[in-house]
Amino acid sequence: MQWRALYSRWETLVEATFDGIFDRWYRLDFGGIITQDCLLSEHREALTQATAYEAVTGLQLRVLVSEALRINADFATFVDLGAGKGKACIYAARDFNIGRIVGVDFSPPLLAIARANARKAGRPAIEFLDADVTGYRLPSGDTLVYINNPFEAPVLEAFLANNLDHFRSFRSVIAYENDRHRASLAKFGFETVHREQTNKRSLYVLPRAKG
Repeated sequence: MQWRALYSRWETLVEATFDGIFDRWYRLDFGGIITQDCLLSEHREALTQATAYEAVTGLQLRVLVSEALRINADFATFVDLGAGKGKACIYAARDFNIGRIVGVDFSPPLLAIARANARKAGRPAIEFLDADVTGYRLPSGDTLVYINNPFEAPVLEAFLANNLDHFRSFRSVIAYENDRHRASLAKFGFETVHREQTNKRSLYVLPRAKG
């Protein structure tokens, strides 16, 4: 058990080192924590429900997306809700064979950084959309929806209500990092298909109606 823990720490250190080299090589700006009161957006109501910006680590993203691909290996689109500076989108484009990558955020300054990061990383095809998540409609086709806890429960629930027809029609999966509002997904009938209690990350699908 001790050797397993040591190996896990060593693996985490190696992954973090390679990710750091990638970020520095391309001069990518993912750093910093931006608190809710410092975020800038014209979407006033959504702004009151935002959490602080902090980029996910590459290892966190790879672990959760890899688990999602065990459920469905044929996602047409990866969508990051609350994309911030674009790290999840850029790393997903780099590490996984998903044809279309979309980042949705309501903060123009963060989106400007995300687009600049994507150009520097050689990923100009990534789409970054300025939108309030509560009104955003998922694209057609099986979609991997990634959320790194960018907003509070009311926004998550509004998004789910607006996209229930999508989840009923396609084999889409929600990958939820720092899953504070799991109860909201259960409220809308989503089923937990994977969860790591220690790391607070989970995967959800909406079961198909029988008959």
